[in-house]
Amino acid sequence: MAKVGESSSERRIKTMESGILELQIWLEDVVRIGLVELSQRQGDYWSLKGKRMWDAKCKGLANLIYMLPQAFRRPNWKEEATDILAKLHLASTGFQNRDHLPDLLVEDLKTFIGVDQKKELARQQPAIADQWLVLGKKLGKADNVNSQTLWLKGRETGRFAQILEYKFGSDDFDTKLFPGQSIEASLHFHASNYPMRAILQEEHAPFCGYQNPVGVEAFEQLLRDYSEALGKNPFLYRYPALFDNIKPLISTDGNLFLVDQNQQIIPVWPRFASQLELMAISGGNAISLFGEWTGTQLIPLSVFEGEGWLSLA
Repeated sequence: MAKVGESSSERRIKTMESGILELQIWLEDVVRIGLVELSQRQGDYWSLKGKRMWDAKCKGLANLIYMLPQAFRRPNWKEEATDILAKLHLASTGFQNRDHLPDLLVEDLKTFIGVDQKKELARQQPAIADQWLVLGKKLGKADNVNSQTLWLKGRETGRFAQILEYKFGSDDFDTKLFPGQSIEASLHFHASNYPMRAILQEEHAPFCGYQNPVGVEAFEQLLRDYSEALGKNPFLYRYPALFDNIKPLISTDGNLFLVDQNQQIIPVWPRFASQLELMAISGGNAISLFGEWTGTQLIPLSVFEGEGWLSLA
């Protein structure tokens, strides 16, 4: 029962604390039983674990738990499962010690766990005006909640921006943009130690002259940029990656990789569904590609074809 005078924010924090305490106990059990035994658990087990985090107002942690049974079905399941469990441990430990973290890092932690910053607070941040190109769009669904993720890049600022929306029981999102569309607009970035998530001002104008921003040509540069970003926000979940002059390559065992000009390779997300389409667009030639870097693999979202960007998600 809520105490008299207790705010909704305080009640939510107590609910989260209870759920995260259970998560920490479960993570200790995972260390005891090991990954092999954990991988044998069936669907209902994961549904209950994920729902418990969802009920505890920790939807970000719930989504990570829902990803675990999928990870166990892949060839590199040990690496993927360990990465997910490490993120859960980092978030739960960070939340328990949040009073010792800088304010902006606490905001990043809360966002990672699943606490959305209020748009009113974001609008208090300075507006960043630019010509923005929509590079990627991704739709998702968990239970009856639909999500839309848009990735934009500013022409003058060179900044990436992520616009994330949720709709309960509907996919009619407020922001109606698509890859390849460019607009003149102002964005307000949420408070963060490494600001990327933003909201779009309601009024914006179409702009057709910005289509081909410069990407990185060496994966080594991506890893340096990603490491720098992680140094500022260790709770970074996905990192925007824009490439030029890379080639897709399918290995003899059917896995898709990307090869840069230095003959270095990175793996593509095993569940990427547009593998053949990407290979056909490439035709064996170097391409420009945009996607989300997970820290271990790339999730392609769009490719530059002809005179514009084509969605792959």
